[in-house]
Amino acid sequence: MKKIEKYLFLLAFLILSGLVSANSSSPTYYYYQGQKIDLPVDFSRLALKFHTGLTTADPVSVVSNTGVQIISAEPTGVNQRYLVTLKTPLSTVAEVDKNIKTLLNSPSIDFASPVFQGIVSGTWVTITPDILLRFKPEFVSNSELLLSILAPELEIITKNFGNMSGAYILRSSSRNGFEVLAIANRLTEDPRVAWSEPDAHFSAKADLTPNDTYFSLLWGILNNWPGGTADMDLDGDSAWDYTTGDSTIKIMVFETGVQQDHPDINQVPGFDFTSEGIENGGPGNECDNHGTGVAGCISAIINNNLGTIGVAPDCKTVSARVGVSTVPCNGTWNGQFSWSVNALAWAETTGVRVTNNSNSYGATFNALTAKYDTTHTNGMVHFASAGNASSSNIAYPAEIPIVNAVAALDTAGLLADFSNWGVGLDFSAPGVLVVSTDRTGDDGYVAGDYLYFGGTSAASPYSAGVAALVLSQNPSLTSNEVESIMRCSCKDLGPLGYETTYGWGFVNAENALLNTPESDLDSDGLSNQCDNCAAVSNPTQEDTDADNVGDSCDNCLSVANSNQADSDTDQVGNVCDICPNHYNPLQQPIKAGDANASGGNPNLTDIIYVVNYVFNSGLAPNPICRGDANASGGNPGLADIIYLVNYIFNSGPGPVKIGVCCL
Repeated sequence: MKKIEKYLFLLAFLILSGLVSANSSSPTYYYYQGQKIDLPVDFSRLALKFHTGLTTADPVSVVSNTGVQIISAEPTGVNQRYLVTLKTPLSTVAEVDKNIKTLLNSPSIDFASPVFQGIVSGTWVTITPDILLRFKPEFVSNSELLLSILAPELEIITKNFGNMSGAYILRSSSRNGFEVLAIANRLTEDPRVAWSEPDAHFSAKADLTPNDTYFSLLWGILNNWPGGTADMDLDGDSAWDYTTGDSTIKIMVFETGVQQDHPDINQVPGFDFTSEGIENGGPGNECDNHGTGVAGCISAIINNNLGTIGVAPDCKTVSARVGVSTVPCNGTWNGQFSWSVNALAWAETTGVRVTNNSNSYGATFNALTAKYDTTHTNGMVHFASAGNASSSNIAYPAEIPIVNAVAALDTAGLLADFSNWGVGLDFSAPGVLVVSTDRTGDDGYVAGDYLYFGGTSAASPYSAGVAALVLSQNPSLTSNEVESIMRCSCKDLGPLGYETTYGWGFVNAENALLNTPESDLDSDGLSNQCDNCAAVSNPTQEDTDADNVGDSCDNCLSVANSNQADSDTDQVGNVCDICPNHYNPLQQPIKAGDANASGGNPNLTDIIYVVNYVFNSGLAPNPICRGDANASGGNPGLADIIYLVNYIFNSGPGPVKIGVCCL
């Protein structure tokens, strides 16, 4: 007993004196959608932000003066940030951290980070001083108090980041990327935090396969291409008999800029979300070419005696500049997580109904996924390129469930050899030899105003253009209804029905405009009287749990739950909900003793949590029974602390696993 009391006294002293601190190791992972994601280290490079005002000729000499030997300093084009290549690659994470600390002895270096390999080949991810964080809904009202407890060392830069309640941009005073990443991970592991991640600086690839200029038939809209397959197209010309689009329907393109004065693009001024402040979201350097081609696929002007036509020529595209192209031009660009989120927040306030993202990001991030979700719920329809890696894995952000992933087809209607496919693919559209707009004159990919534009970079905006036509005809449609119309109006390719090579099939503009059946409120092609999910699109009418509710609107897919009750709003019906009165989307069993809701076996951090609650007025476990280690049924107290200490340090009996304590 004296041994236990000794542990308790020491533990209470550490907590009350504020000496218990987070793990100070050098992490090589972060969290995405609740899962730990490895970050492979690039041992040959480091990322540095030099002090503002340092000339471009100085970086190599500044680094050399610290004793760290490098052979080059490559500018990213953003905010005095460079990737420096080491003379001799390092071998361990500890060596990387040691070199970072050595570099930070220089007052000319504001911040240093490891370089991690991105999820797309050839891309990279680095850390910045900023952290993106959002609290779970039930803790939003006390979010600033929680921040003062959880991370008093962080400065609040932005509240309600991205127009998301309980979301923040926070800034660390640390100059070491490993330390910022460790803070973000520690915050993620708190049960009150929905997500936390560094506002990472990452590179991405434009999903483009450009070619030379050639005025030609727009086979994707009307296929008269030599060697092409007749009618293997969007039927765009027939769709234009119904509508060429409405000028009130705006389509935002995530890009490195769109030429604002192009004579053949129907657009309204955009915005630059990078640190460069380029007027109206136009190109900022000689390699910012991709966006002009993407915008032309959607809204190149009709009947103006110029080169090409977009799918929705009388709708308006709007440029969201979220990245800076790499110079010299190699088809990649780089940006920060928050820039893309801020673009979606801006789209909400400016009436955008459709977005297109023809890029493969080098990293996944919670903040953008969350913002895509909320804007989709509020009526915005999202499209993104599936990727050009000939892979069965859909690229990010196309892999996000509510973002429509689009594969590329050739002139015969076959999957292009470069196109990605796989689980999560939604649509297919033209992506080979697509004529589109280029930056005018000598700027752009070619010496001219038009080019053959290809890749899933073209397929995605073609699909977005079809959505814009549908909304032009009926702007009251929800995002789910637009997507349902497009699914059931596709030209079916491959095996009958949905499959992972072509998704729902080849998007068809004419069929989409014709497909608004009467008495079909959810627009899934079935009249409501024989529809088992009358308010939500569910064209296959699947009902695997036989509760007469289609799975697409069923919050408990494997257990009958006809009234769809969900008291804790975690999208799991009470019938199969392990904890129906408390938010628990992963349906993990409640473990007595798991005070901090980590999901693992009780450990020292749980003791700290309970001691802080009992002796220091800390936050209570949620639900309270998590701290009831001895399963007495009462609120956590000294007896529970003793029980946990005895279990962890003295091989005592373990806490009892209980799944009903939260009722």
